[in-house]
Amino acid sequence: MEMSSSFRNKSKMVWLILIFNGIAFVMLMLAGGSTDPDVLIRFGALSSNLISEGQYWRLITCIFLHANLMHLGVNAFSLFIFGPTAEKFFGRIKFLLIYLIAGIGGSATSYVFIDPRSIGVGASGAVFGVLGSIAVYYYLNNHIYGKYGRGMMAGIGMIVLLNLGFGFTVEGVDNWAHIGGLLFGILGTFALQKQKSELGFGVFGVYFFRIMILAIILIGVLIFVARDNPVNNLNKAQTFFEEKKYEMSINQLEKVLDKNPDWGKAYLLRGKLLGEYINESAGKDDLIKAAYLGDKNTRTEAIRLLSAPNK
Repeated sequence: MEMSSSFRNKSKMVWLILIFNGIAFVMLMLAGGSTDPDVLIRFGALSSNLISEGQYWRLITCIFLHANLMHLGVNAFSLFIFGPTAEKFFGRIKFLLIYLIAGIGGSATSYVFIDPRSIGVGASGAVFGVLGSIAVYYYLNNHIYGKYGRGMMAGIGMIVLLNLGFGFTVEGVDNWAHIGGLLFGILGTFALQKQKSELGFGVFGVYFFRIMILAIILIGVLIFVARDNPVNNLNKAQTFFEEKKYEMSINQLEKVLDKNPDWGKAYLLRGKLLGEYINESAGKDDLIKAAYLGDKNTRTEAIRLLSAPNK
């Protein structure tokens, strides 16, 4: 990967993304601070609850927001280091498309797997996708780059593994976005070659439309799975309960229990909710079901609540 200043100065799309991210961060600060969840939500942060209600545009907007200056700095520096190489390999438009495909794919993966009560922001999924695209380029052009290309792939692989390892050990890092961004970045790199080319994409280019359709299907499946995921739906009910939106929580729990009638944890939440919303005796039957159907932790909590003296 070239390191000259002129090489980076020619990377106009990289600079455009960096400037856009910087402007978005300044706007967050002026609106009340990038660490304020309400501000992040207002500007388009990833929220599973809101996306499941139809706000799919958050899958895109969240990749241009950052939680603090360090968060922005790390992602901006990573893009500044690796972005120009990808932009040189694929051209400005294809580079931007790879960046967006990876970013949206990372957001969709995060949407499925993170705690729905959390919110997500950051360009790291897109950056991982850029790394993946560079590795794909060297892999498919191994006949040109040989040992050097294999060394670059090994280096990229090491960077990815170290970052994923760091993410699994540090609280607050969304590794699902990283993994999704990497996979969708690789897929997008293949997909954006519409024909055989001097870049050596060969047969992958012949299947351009099939690969693009596959990418769309994968994102759609991720969103559909999350939408009907009972864990996500239960967590949504929990969020409504904590926000004292009792009727919305009850309606959500009815949907959960309609499809999962033997889920002790759902009965536990409804028992607690009815006890707080109506009176303690109203939730007693659900707490009994939770004690009978739930796992060890659920049973323990249900029995504790049933044994507690009435106020």
